[in-house]
Amino acid sequence: MKPGHLFILLFCFCACSGHRDERELGGVPVEFSGQFQAIPGEKLKYKAKMGFMGLGELSTLVSPTTEMVQGRKCFHITADANSASGLSWVSKVVHHWESWIDSASGVSIFMRRQARENRYTTSLELSYFPDSSKIIERNLKRGEAKTFSSSAERMNDMVNLMWKLRNTNFNQYQKGDTLRYSGFHDGEWLSFRVCYAGITELKWNKSRHKVFELYPVGLETTFLRGENPARIWIETTSPRRPLKVKLETYFGNFSVDLIPD
Repeated sequence: MKPGHLFILLFCFCACSGHRDERELGGVPVEFSGQFQAIPGEKLKYKAKMGFMGLGELSTLVSPTTEMVQGRKCFHITADANSASGLSWVSKVVHHWESWIDSASGVSIFMRRQARENRYTTSLELSYFPDSSKIIERNLKRGEAKTFSSSAERMNDMVNLMWKLRNTNFNQYQKGDTLRYSGFHDGEWLSFRVCYAGITELKWNKSRHKVFELYPVGLETTFLRGENPARIWIETTSPRRPLKVKLETYFGNFSVDLIPD
């Protein structure tokens, strides 16, 4: 597994299947139906590691005020993932995301992504137009633009999906329920399935916290070990921060932990 792929997996907190046509998603419901929530000025920082070896860091930042995009008040959320400097001789991974999300509807309005994984680089901008049901993807590196037709409820970039998973009302579900989400990324519509495992306790920052426990469904790779190799823990109380993600592989256990303030 390339470090970059690992970062994307842990950053998105779930597994997905890709579809070139939105119609292939069929009647997959959108689980998140509440008001989109973000805390102005919030900054979260995570450390990724395998055992005692640091792999890198992930961070998110919400702008202190909303910003106007396409005449809509938007939350501006930045996310970054970087491999550890000590691993640069093996692999250099840098991901930078900027997402502008309509504060009223929760629909993605604009997204900018830059990524570097060793020799691979990309620079993309996506504009979402919910009123006309279209998405325009611009590849700045190649000077190309593509237009896709999409329903408004599928106009979720990866940052948006992470926030919606984080703020889902899990209390309305039963233990064992499978939740479904969908979004758009790199010319594909993504279908996510996450199983709700109930409320448990997690030791974090020297104390125990009540958390929602989730695990992604449908992870398929020869590197992963066990029936449900990935787990996600999100605190049950405000601000509903994801505290930990764990991934079991045949090479060892990978984890991403929130760094205390």
